[in-house]
Amino acid sequence: MLLAVVASDSGCRQASNQTAVKGRVTYRGEPLARGAVTFFPTTGRPVTTPISEQGDYGVQLAPGDYVVIVNQGFTPPPGFKEGDALPPPKFTLPVEYSSRARSQLSARVESGTSQPLDFLLK
Repeated sequence: MLLAVVASDSGCRQASNQTAVKGRVTYRGEPLARGAVTFFPTTGRPVTTPISEQGDYGVQLAPGDYVVIVNQGFTPPPGFKEGDALPPPKFTLPVEYSSRARSQLSARVESGTSQPLDFLLK
């Protein structure tokens, strides 16, 4: 039982090292709605956060450098039912935004920073 308390306490301390990060994602000047932003740290697990209808996101990240990718979401058309053929997307994001291996997006998160991290995709 003592071991569980120690492990739990350690997890709480690690979370306090997090910094609130928020920003906006646009593609060709328009907010990118219903997608996701994934932050890949130099070590550790990636963190993914959803993008709102207005193109905004918010997430807690540890300070450090990140490779970033953006994935677009799918908005089903009215009357869409599971099993229906998927309609073609309105656009497809280039791989330099959506592939970790080819991403040109990066972010540096510093402790206590409140400046937004916007991603303006062209």
